[in-house]
Amino acid sequence: MAREYTSPVREKKAEQTRVRVCLAAAPLFAEHGYAATSMRTLASAAGTSMDTIYGMGGKAEVFLRTLEISLSGLTDGTPLFDRPDLLTAPRSGTLRDALAAFASALTDADRRSVGLWSAFAEGANTDPTLAAAFAQRVTDMRAEAHRMIHRLADWGLCRFPEDIDRTADLLWTAAHPSNYQLLVRHAGWSPAEFEQWLLGRFLELLDAPSRP
Repeated sequence: MAREYTSPVREKKAEQTRVRVCLAAAPLFAEHGYAATSMRTLASAAGTSMDTIYGMGGKAEVFLRTLEISLSGLTDGTPLFDRPDLLTAPRSGTLRDALAAFASALTDADRRSVGLWSAFAEGANTDPTLAAAFAQRVTDMRAEAHRMIHRLADWGLCRFPEDIDRTADLLWTAAHPSNYQLLVRHAGWSPAEFEQWLLGRFLELLDAPSRP
């Protein structure tokens, strides 16, 4: 039996191609939506073949990886809350600076992904893969808000809220791309104004006496 062999160079090149597809796909999905963006259009924009798109699993899989890259800001798709810059406490050791880092990262994530979220919601109405992923994303965002609270508490910067579930829900819904879309795209706020508003909401929720 012939031994299966994967060349690291070949795999690196294949991964670079997959990333190139996602970077080319992001503005297409954001501008035209999920249904109106065809596999052929994706391949053409990325300068690759249809076989490459199918090799990534198809349009839904391309979209989901594109979304992950857009949210994270890193091409390897590292989850936002696992980025190195958010894994350590600020040197100042203050809650405000820690929350400012989260608000900045989330605002940038919203800015990069806001158009994709509209496509995500649209696609979830008709594509079973996206529907399942959309439901999972809500679960993940709630979990990330819990992780945020626990991380801040572990750093000694805040106490646990009396109702941690309610506080976590208020945290992740404040940072949801729909708020960014409404306030920045429709109400004319600048991203900097949104970031300051988000920081204010975080402080209101976490910078208060709570249970030990």
